[in-house]
Amino acid sequence: MAANEADGPRNAPCFTDGATTHVDDAIDGMLFCNPQLVELEGRREHGMRVIVRGDWSRDTTDHVAIVSGGGSGHEPAHAGYVGAGMLTAAVCGDVFASPSVAAVLAAIAATARPGGPGALLIVKNYTGDKLNFGLAAEKARAAGIAVRIVHVADDAAVDGGRITGRRGLAGTLLVHKCAGAAAARGACLSDVAAAAEAAAAAVATVGVSLTTCSVPGAPRSRRLDNPHTVELGLGIHGEPGREAITLPSATDLVDRVMTVLSAAPALSKPVEEGGSVPPLALLVNDLGACSGLEQAIIAGAAARWLSSRGRRVALAACIRGMTAIDMRGFSVTIMSLSPAVQELVEAGTEAPAWVPLRRPVAAPRTVPLPRLAAEASSADPWFPGQGGSGPALDGAAARLAARCLWAAAAAVGSSEASLNALDAVSGDGDCGATASKGACAVAAVADASLSRAGVPSDEVSLMRREAMAVGRATASTLLPKFAGDEAKPPSAPTPWGADGSAAGSAAGPAADLTQLAALLRACEAAVSRSMGGSSGVIQALLFAAAAAAAAAAVGTDGGDGSGAGATAAGARGSDGAVSLAARAAKAGVAAVMAAGGASPGDGTMVDALFPAAEALERVALAGGSAVEAARAAADAAAAGAEATQGKAAAAGRASYVGTAEAAAAADPGAVAAALWVHAVASVLSDAAMTQG
Repeated sequence: MAANEADGPRNAPCFTDGATTHVDDAIDGMLFCNPQLVELEGRREHGMRVIVRGDWSRDTTDHVAIVSGGGSGHEPAHAGYVGAGMLTAAVCGDVFASPSVAAVLAAIAATARPGGPGALLIVKNYTGDKLNFGLAAEKARAAGIAVRIVHVADDAAVDGGRITGRRGLAGTLLVHKCAGAAAARGACLSDVAAAAEAAAAAVATVGVSLTTCSVPGAPRSRRLDNPHTVELGLGIHGEPGREAITLPSATDLVDRVMTVLSAAPALSKPVEEGGSVPPLALLVNDLGACSGLEQAIIAGAAARWLSSRGRRVALAACIRGMTAIDMRGFSVTIMSLSPAVQELVEAGTEAPAWVPLRRPVAAPRTVPLPRLAAEASSADPWFPGQGGSGPALDGAAARLAARCLWAAAAAVGSSEASLNALDAVSGDGDCGATASKGACAVAAVADASLSRAGVPSDEVSLMRREAMAVGRATASTLLPKFAGDEAKPPSAPTPWGADGSAAGSAAGPAADLTQLAALLRACEAAVSRSMGGSSGVIQALLFAAAAAAAAAAVGTDGGDGSGAGATAAGARGSDGAVSLAARAAKAGVAAVMAAGGASPGDGTMVDALFPAAEALERVALAGGSAVEAARAAADAAAAGAEATQGKAAAAGRASYVGTAEAAAAADPGAVAAALWVHAVASVLSDAAMTQG
């Protein structure tokens, strides 16, 4: 009978063939992928999991053997670091359990001979490891093998007291590296041990995690189930750390980590005998489930923290080296680098899991921007300037167009959370965030354009606030139809200033709102720069095709290239303006359909855009006003978006998801399109009422 939540914690789900075989199964796979490594025979029969360099001969070698190990679950440590220049052998225990004395003794005896160069054991400072490796060392010495032990206790967050001491963490890998490099150079056992001891004394680590770890086959721990809490200083077996805190930003979290690290014995006395401050090595380690994206952010924040305090990072790397199975966390290791230690860290190795630490640069190096890319981001291809083509708009129409842009941007931007929630059902949950970036960019086009036209800033600010209020009201009215329980209260998008201005948004070259084609091209450039993914290119296609249609309308509406046919009155609602809008919309939707392959009914943005364009065309043919056209388009877009509920998507990323939940949700792209079409219609309706 399946257990329910009341029965207690469930076993952690994992990809294994059973709790009794997972360590041996993992070793089988590791050895298959690394044929340069060998193992002692009889592993499954005797339980001695010892991985050895395939090129090592204990009977003829004149080099010191480096042996380490511990419980499994920290992969690739320790077996992944067996190779020339690092470990000679690694001993693997059960998950989070020290290997037996017999297994450690077997590793020593397999790599070092009586009367030979000897073996150095590198042991993380845990009681079980110290006892088992220590007793094995005594037995080996009794057999005539020279053995030294170096304990690694690099945990800077938690001090276990005089007897237990600090725990061994990811800094152990750097000790492996230094000892292995010294041994590879032919150093004697005393010198190799001294190199390892110097490395162990120079290293400090702090771990951070959002979760504990899940041992295969064991009940899942719920100690850190609060998604808003992060624990500072927990160990690589899920042991409690220094403190649990509310999850801050990455920069603030790293600041706390680095503050703890800076007080560690390895770093609290940074001045060398000669009076200089030694450089540092920086190691950001994935504890099991920390993404590469997050690791890079953490590394950058740590580097900035050190730089701001006058400490130079000479070597750096992001690794997945000392894990805790599936722990959702990271550790930061700092190592003080004397010239001798740095030379050992940078020495070559054949260990399959070792990631070389690189010498960072103070600032990213650049290469010239290709001409094609430079032209695409410049003003010349997109803004005709004086004498350009396209229907001319007067000052009032320019202000009206700006208000439409602001309202549409506010409707979409303030719906970010709801659009993300809809997208999370069948996609990657970023539709709202992406759309909000585009909204900010389009709003910035309106800001810069009116500024260029000389409109007073207080007038611009007032128009912007009023238009954005219309957009947010539109979102409040329309969102519940699509988002249901997922609807979030509309709010000002975070990149915008208090007055709704697109703070921090790069508007690029100012677009001249006195020309519709230039306006549409400016919007194309803005969304191209600001929006990623398919939605960005789709909207860019939409604006580009509409701009081309507007430019082509010169010959039809005016015939002289001046745009005289599309006068100010036309922009406010004549048959010519509605016809122009219909042609531009139809052209844009056709371009989107041709590029993306979606058709009406496929459950995409097209389901809202296509009927909206059709509605514009119908009103244009009937001689309706701009307000009538906008209202018809808005109703059609909303109906089209609403129709995406209850059916599976046939195109886009959502088409890969066949769940009933995904089919029940409205397409977020269609909802976003309906929002901005409705916002534009609301602005035009308000303008008509004001004029009336």
